[in-house]
Amino acid sequence: MKEGGGFPGGWTNNGGNACSSIRETTADTYSCDTDERIAMGAFATLANNQAGNYCSCGPQPSQALDITDDSVVPGTYQCETCATSTGSTKEPEMCNGGDQDETPPFDEGCGSSETCPAGPDGDLSPIRYSSGRVETNPIVLYSVPSPDGLPFEYRIVWGSHIQRTSASPGNGFGDTTPTIHNSDEDTHFIGTHWMDNFSDRLYVSVYGKPATSIITWQSQNGTVTFSAATGWKSWSGRYELIDRCAPPNPCTLGLLGALNPSDGVGRWIVRTTDSSAPRQMWAFEEFGYTSYGGAAYVYKLGRLRRRALLTSDLSNVAGRYNYTVDWATNG
Repeated sequence: MKEGGGFPGGWTNNGGNACSSIRETTADTYSCDTDERIAMGAFATLANNQAGNYCSCGPQPSQALDITDDSVVPGTYQCETCATSTGSTKEPEMCNGGDQDETPPFDEGCGSSETCPAGPDGDLSPIRYSSGRVETNPIVLYSVPSPDGLPFEYRIVWGSHIQRTSASPGNGFGDTTPTIHNSDEDTHFIGTHWMDNFSDRLYVSVYGKPATSIITWQSQNGTVTFSAATGWKSWSGRYELIDRCAPPNPCTLGLLGALNPSDGVGRWIVRTTDSSAPRQMWAFEEFGYTSYGGAAYVYKLGRLRRRALLTSDLSNVAGRYNYTVDWATNG
């Protein structure tokens, strides 16, 4: 900053409280790597950029003010710079179902457990320190006795990472009832950022995701990513994904190219892999929808159709205990 006298154009004596001096403020831009000034824009030939004139009504030093912090020494910041970083310039990985490099391990932000349970990474709220993700503890509104591993209840959870919005009619497609036209839309909608235990969804082919190499499963517990490169197993190996319409299995072609077996259980099976515990199953019915981009843009989701505890015959999708979810045609 530096001092000067007189009044700039348009400045006046305001009620007798004239400024005894004018403070001209300038701002410099410095490099984090070198601690040297960086020339900016129209002021590229100057050492600094003028930020404005400010009136100061009090005793003023006549000399320029040196506010340089000599204690800031390049090389002692102890943080990565563009020149020293060996990692990616992309945003840090978060436990959000996404994967920036699309190579195993998937969704690295979830740590060692892809469903990212609370523990070292959270408090009792819990808040996830690694990503800022916030969620409520499960709220059970209704429950009846059921076998271990497959609770029959109505449970809701709020999570800052849950991106679900309400599908609606009158959206330019002539729909008379709420109809899905986006991968995050729900006809079974209980509120922004809320999910219940029937809201599980498979993202099979949606905008912005590789159509054939990666499928993600979102549930109340988190997001699990399956990859063709790992034999359709999750990166931890805890879950596996089975396509019941893979040849030579016969399936029925439905609306907008959705394929499903004739038994009504659904095309996609998510199954636990731990043989020392009861094997659990989530079956998903494939559902096609037209995006807001127009009729040429058709994508596919999987909506939860059945939950089951399996017998030793893993192909028996009825299992020894199950319940089935019925959906309206429009999702």
